[in-house]
Amino acid sequence: MNLRNFLRKVFKRAKVEEELRQEIAFHLEMEANTNLRGGLDSASAQQTALRSFGGVEQVKESCRDAWGTRFLDNLRQDLGYGLRGLRRNPGFSFVVVLTLALGIGANTAIFSIVHGVLWRPLPYQEPAQLALITQAAPGAGLSSLNFSVLDFTDFRARNRAFAALSEYHSMWFILLGRPDPQRLQTGVVSDNFFELLGVSPILGRGFLPGEDLPGAAPVLILSHDYWQREFRGDPQVIGQTLELNNKVHTVVGVLPPLTAFPNVDQVFMPAAACPFRGASDTLRNRQGRLISHVFGRLKKGVSPALAEEDVRRVGVELCSAFPQDYPKNSGYRAGMQSLASAVVGDASAPLIYLLATSSFVLLIACANVANLNLSRLMRRDRELAVRTALGAGRLRIYRQLLTESTLLALAGGAAGLVFARGGLYLFIQYASRFLPRANEIRINTPVLLFTLGISLVAAFVFNARPRLFIGPELLTKLKDGSRGSVGGRARLRSLLVVLQVAISMPLLIGAGLAARSLLALQQIDPGLQTDKVLAARIDLNWTRYNDAPKQLDFWERILGEVVKLPGAEKIAISGAAPLNGLFNAPTPFRLEGAAAQSGAPAPRAAVLVTSEDYFDAIGQPLVRGRKFSASDKAEAPPVVIINQSLAARYWPNEEAVGRRITFDDGKSWATIVGVAANARQQLDSAPVDEIHYPLRAAGGLLNASILVRTTGSPASLARELRSAIHAVDPQQPIDRIEPLEKVREAALAPHRLIATLLGLFALLALIITATGLCGVLAFSVTQRTHEIGIRMALGADRGNVLWMVLRQGVILVSLGLAGGVIAAMLLHRASESILFGVEATDPVTFILVTVVLLSSALVACLFPALRATSVEPVVALRAE
Repeated sequence: MNLRNFLRKVFKRAKVEEELRQEIAFHLEMEANTNLRGGLDSASAQQTALRSFGGVEQVKESCRDAWGTRFLDNLRQDLGYGLRGLRRNPGFSFVVVLTLALGIGANTAIFSIVHGVLWRPLPYQEPAQLALITQAAPGAGLSSLNFSVLDFTDFRARNRAFAALSEYHSMWFILLGRPDPQRLQTGVVSDNFFELLGVSPILGRGFLPGEDLPGAAPVLILSHDYWQREFRGDPQVIGQTLELNNKVHTVVGVLPPLTAFPNVDQVFMPAAACPFRGASDTLRNRQGRLISHVFGRLKKGVSPALAEEDVRRVGVELCSAFPQDYPKNSGYRAGMQSLASAVVGDASAPLIYLLATSSFVLLIACANVANLNLSRLMRRDRELAVRTALGAGRLRIYRQLLTESTLLALAGGAAGLVFARGGLYLFIQYASRFLPRANEIRINTPVLLFTLGISLVAAFVFNARPRLFIGPELLTKLKDGSRGSVGGRARLRSLLVVLQVAISMPLLIGAGLAARSLLALQQIDPGLQTDKVLAARIDLNWTRYNDAPKQLDFWERILGEVVKLPGAEKIAISGAAPLNGLFNAPTPFRLEGAAAQSGAPAPRAAVLVTSEDYFDAIGQPLVRGRKFSASDKAEAPPVVIINQSLAARYWPNEEAVGRRITFDDGKSWATIVGVAANARQQLDSAPVDEIHYPLRAAGGLLNASILVRTTGSPASLARELRSAIHAVDPQQPIDRIEPLEKVREAALAPHRLIATLLGLFALLALIITATGLCGVLAFSVTQRTHEIGIRMALGADRGNVLWMVLRQGVILVSLGLAGGVIAAMLLHRASESILFGVEATDPVTFILVTVVLLSSALVACLFPALRATSVEPVVALRAE
């Protein structure tokens, strides 16, 4: 049979059936005519023709079997019967669909996130061939080390594993010529950067060879988001000019949508257009580490392992060739990381953990639905017995039940997809600030296939195997009023409840640990008072403020202008805002009286340039000595303030105030005049060693934060602060103005998100498990109504009956708790990556979760137990 005929028999069934009827009628008529010619009368001729032809319906069935559509016919029949049966039980259907929708929806949402962030290929050509070259000097406290131009040039010339290398760093430029100046985050790259990635602009062209060399015309390529937002997708943008820091750049291309990595750059320019990258000091200084990332594309046939070995070889060669720049005591090493893993960063472990927990929720949902299905199947014993008596075998009945389960699972999957879509929208809005590739999360084809797959798996998991009745048992089931069987099915239902409790336990423990971890972070003392502090970030136009006196003059005028604002109590300038977590390149220094030791790394600390009222503005106490004063200028003796961490490290039992340190190997010495309390730059990290240098002595800053302690709400002063800054320089853009408390809340956002999701999963698991337990006991009470009636008729009081039912539930829950504790102990390592300040085996959490789960289970058991006590003995006995 060809496909065309098969499809015709499927989709034009009525017409094919009519043709079959006509063909059989034609054969019968021909046979009857033959009989007439043989001398039979009309009636006898018809009867003889029918006997000769055989049963008409049997012939039709044989023809249908020959068509090859029997499976579809049976499926159509099963679907129709299943839909009618589910319509007759709307309550059962609704509960099953809702339970599955919650489980499938949670899995679909988390899978969408995991797929979009971890598993979806990067939008580059052959992304598996892309890598980042890395440098580190752990002996000097540098887990990550930027590249100098000479570093990059050497790696490009000496490597044998890469077809191409490209440099990258990001910096802020100021866009002028608009009503309001704008800050543009700009990616500064080699001319082959987009060619290396395999990315072609959707408009215009990419960078040409040589456009990253000195003297090349300044050109720009726009990111897709910036083009859409600022130019509304205008295709005529090619050829337009943008004035960045008083230099005109021509737009030559527009990129397609790309993953924002390493930064969310709005425009890209060749390396030569960056004045810092092209400065002669940067080009000649091997310690001028401006390049933050070096991208590479592996040669054909070169494995990542071979490439990493080659990178290490180049690092060893650099150490040998330039020992003064790569001292042995620094532990310098070069390495390699795949671009995919670099983009994901630390997000992998928490997301996989969330996916695992969501799968537990689905498993609990399937167990609960399986229990409901078993209860329904026990009530359908007589129906199944009738079908068995009519000739249906186990396989035929199982196929019908599986069809019904599949209908419910697909309905649950569709509803879960709706839940997942709504949840994902909220998730993306919240997580796009800190989760890589969050804006690329979609309900796409792989997600739809995943949803379909887990829906079908769920249908098989919760589908109950039918019981085939034979002999006397069949006759019993055919009698009116026969009760459903208990035995093995009751044990299976109890086992499912134990399984639900056992799975719920690790979920609740994970949620409890995440909540305690979040609480520990919230209770951490950052060492400063974040309330009533307003922070504004400013990057100066380095073409206008091109020397230290101009920069210092700007900050002094800012201080003078902001102090006039009503509600401004203390004002300070700092090169780094508190809680920014940016200290990844500490500065080396030397203590007076401590000679540099050969082979020992120099001490390092984070150096902050701050104004006089910095500690008062952010509420960081000064425990000894004095704060900076207006007289601490460049011409005055150098002074610094250190924090307690540094003081305890180098003068644990001595007074640090009055000691001296040097940053230039003894050419000049700075006296320590104060010791400040420790303040954290990251809430989940210990305080680092800090050295504060006075703003007036440093001469100025190109970028800094303005910190204002207010008498009222910080947000109410934002507009006035913006006006004060523009009063000093109308062309000065402001990156952001926000209360410092908001910065602290943003640092907690990832931990809060994980705790919230785990809490939702745990709550779902708890509700589903409790309802499953309640359902099992309620059905048990129904099945044991006669027994309960006899017990009460023989003198059992209601308390005994209550305890009998409660005991059954307590035994099931206890078994589940025991299994759950064991499972949680075995899985504790999986949760360590999301915790802070609490152990994965924290006994308090285990005890609290046990109490919560046991209490919820007892409440769930109470309802069917109370129902059992209301059984009237006479009514129960009379019902039999």
